[in-house]
Amino acid sequence: MIKSSTAFIRENGKVVGAICINLDVSTGQAFLKEMSQFFSLGEVQENTEETEVGEDVASILDNLIENILSEMDLTGMNRKKAVEIVKFMDEKGIFLVKGAVEKVAAKLGVSKVTIYSYLDEAKGKR
Repeated sequence: MIKSSTAFIRENGKVVGAICINLDVSTGQAFLKEMSQFFSLGEVQENTEETEVGEDVASILDNLIENILSEMDLTGMNRKKAVEIVKFMDEKGIFLVKGAVEKVAAKLGVSKVTIYSYLDEAKGKR
């Protein structure tokens, strides 16, 4: 059993690195269980809940995209407005997650090539 945490390092709003910490908690759990039995505190319940990281990341990404788009006025969206939305999402790190381009493209009703075009324009490459 491990606990894991990741923090992104940002410079001028761009992710330039990440710090990842993984901690094996099985020794601590075994110690806690032994101490609980020693002091007659009763059984320590083990956490048997398993989480599939892929599904959680995907649902978090979906929620982020949905929250961002729900705050934006998408009526009469032209290219300039779409580029602004994509730029905002890029600044928030949405596109660092694999599959985000496709999800945003589907939500905006455009192709992923169009999203890449918007990203280039937002970064001043066009």
